[in-house]
Amino acid sequence: MLVGAVPAAADTPNRHQAAGVAAGKWLVTKLVDDRYPGFAGPDWGLTIDALMALKATRADDAAAAAIADAIHADGAGYYTYKSGDLQAWTAGATAKTLVAAVTAGRDHTTFTGRDMRQATLDLVAKDGPYVGQVQSKNKNGKPGPTTDANTFDQALAVIGLARTGGVPKPVVDYLVKQQCPAGGFRLGGFDEGKESCISDTAIDNDATAMAVLALQEAGATEAAEKGVRNLLDQQAADGSLKGKAPEVPNTNSTGLAGLALTLAGKTAEGDRAADWVLGNQLVAANAGPLSGELGAIGWNQEGIENGKAGAENGKLTIGVDQFIRAGSQAVLALAKVPLGKEGSLPPSGEPETTPPTTTTTVTSTVPPVAAAGAGGQGSAPNGPLANTGVPTLPAVLVGTGLIGAGIALTYLARRRETS
Repeated sequence: MLVGAVPAAADTPNRHQAAGVAAGKWLVTKLVDDRYPGFAGPDWGLTIDALMALKATRADDAAAAAIADAIHADGAGYYTYKSGDLQAWTAGATAKTLVAAVTAGRDHTTFTGRDMRQATLDLVAKDGPYVGQVQSKNKNGKPGPTTDANTFDQALAVIGLARTGGVPKPVVDYLVKQQCPAGGFRLGGFDEGKESCISDTAIDNDATAMAVLALQEAGATEAAEKGVRNLLDQQAADGSLKGKAPEVPNTNSTGLAGLALTLAGKTAEGDRAADWVLGNQLVAANAGPLSGELGAIGWNQEGIENGKAGAENGKLTIGVDQFIRAGSQAVLALAKVPLGKEGSLPPSGEPETTPPTTTTTVTSTVPPVAAAGAGGQGSAPNGPLANTGVPTLPAVLVGTGLIGAGIALTYLARRRETS
């Protein structure tokens, strides 16, 4: 159980912004050479997430610029490489690199040495049942497009194209096809040969939030509003939203959904989501043995307790990757600006943040976790073609608490290009 002070409601905007700044500054401390390391080279997908978080919070403009420089100089291997005689491209990573260029205010026609808008358009299916879908090309050395992309990838393509001259209608239409009858969106399912969602059991709150953010950008009002209604239905009274597999409340899902709700004009609901995120941020009042990690946002209370259990000298020794992955998107609910856009400068004299009153019962009932299937970021020129998901941790997680952290990371790996 974690109980903190209740901040004044009138100070909600400044309180959320200050908390976002603190989270952004913490994210900067975990960068290595202006990027996050992965298991087979830099984790460019996660690094781009940090870029978007820093631009939204304005926590460290210099660090954001340095990240953009690093991506521009070294990030081409994130989305393309040679496979035999074929040039292979990854759909979601290509779209996400386009969004990175836009986020950083860089020339998207030369970013990483390529025209990223045209590279994204080149991966859009022109005909067939998947017309409009952004698809990987020449995956694993096999000629032709693939349908391995997910809703995160499609949403990123919509956002990137919308901000660089306009998004073709078929690209938006294909994203709308991933909307299930109740209004939420599925994450994947394309490999089942089903180009449209027909079952509400497939709804994924993270995919719904990302799709709504993209549809808001593209002006697809009707589908976006339907998605927002589904998010409202999924939001708990405490402001949180659950992920899928494991189906537990977490800051990543809540952060994305909170931003989508705020931008849809659901201010009270967006603020409740932001408050729930704050209840999982390390501040002086609750950090305890993690006093050297102030500003970090945990995936949930179980993740925080796992981190505290392994703390050494006030620092995280386990779960660092989980905190980074969760915080880089959780912070979006605090910043309250569209994905990939720049927020306002933080107020001078940032107030110290304290978590809202939160009562959380921490239980761990998840089974042992096998390595989940997205694979690495593929930053090595001749490595396997990356799925657009974040890399799964190959380290063996021991103990009940660590298993809980592991399944959370498996979930993050499964549903983000983040893609």
